[in-house]
Amino acid sequence: MDEAKELHRKVIKKFQKRRIVTKGVDDIWAADLLIMNQYSRQNGGYNYLFNVIDTFSKYLFIVPLKKKSGQEVAQAFEKILRESKRCPTKLHVDRGKEFVNKDFQKVLDKNNVTMYHTFNEEKSAIAERVNRTINEKLKLHFEVVQNFRWVDAIGRIVSEYNTKDVHRSIGTTPASVNKNNEEEIREKLFPLTKFKLEKPIFQAGQP
Repeated sequence: MDEAKELHRKVIKKFQKRRIVTKGVDDIWAADLLIMNQYSRQNGGYNYLFNVIDTFSKYLFIVPLKKKSGQEVAQAFEKILRESKRCPTKLHVDRGKEFVNKDFQKVLDKNNVTMYHTFNEEKSAIAERVNRTINEKLKLHFEVVQNFRWVDAIGRIVSEYNTKDVHRSIGTTPASVNKNNEEEIREKLFPLTKFKLEKPIFQAGQP
């Protein structure tokens, strides 16, 4: 196990993408799809991981999907809202058809969530980062179990990410972030940022 962890130890790289400034817990979530179709046969036809992360606390939600249709992604997002009893003010996504469609927009409107796209960037840097993290954890899992079945393990992987992994940017685990320590976390994330926020760097509701 230790050798496998060492083999897949993450190499930290610096990225120049624009940073999302978020006010607090559940202010802005970011969502993306991680393609897993190369392992579809071993996982009952599941081809995607729908990843949603709270950009402030780094708390992660994942729903496995067989298709990436607007309807299926909308149902997955609604499931996250229902089961977590949480809801963001804004959602940051790319311009993919799985997000820019009437089914997904209906769920957003129902829950008063505003969808945003970043100018001139295909994906959120945070969404990309969590995709890389999950990929690394899955590679480690595959090496340990000596097969490519992930669908039974993804719940445990997400739980460990939320409750055991201490994130450098916030100095704690995602599950430990709440309204009581929100101000402390905000100062770690954005030490030079004064709230009220400046004009958003997003474009709302456009494909």
